Amino acid sequence: GGAWVDPEARGVAGGASRLRLGGGENWDALVHVFPSPGASYEGRWPTGSIALLKPLVGRVETSMVRGTTSRLGAKELVGGGDGSIGGGGGSGDPCIKYLGGPIRRVGTRG
Repeated sequence: GGAWVDPEARGVAGGASRLRLGGGENWDALVHVFPSPGASYEGRWPTGSIALLKPLVGRVETSMVRGTTSRLGAKELVGGGDGSIGGGGGSGDPCIKYLGGPIRRVGTRG
């Protein structure tokens, strides 16, 4: 499969975009771009799938969603840079691995 941009994907809010870098019959490499505070993606990965989440720059929060407002197990992750262009040093937080199933929200802090 080829690359695509999916700006109207379900669950994308606040100017976020979802980009598919590549994939095959049983896998996809996706990048979620959150250009402003409050931008987010909310969705579910298929049961049995593995999702690795790693912020590249800035700060993101990930949590499980139950109902319309309840967020469980929120975790903040820090990317390798400070969010500026060419940005800061350091490697940031390690990635988080999720197994598919519950609805999760990933977005910028703010």
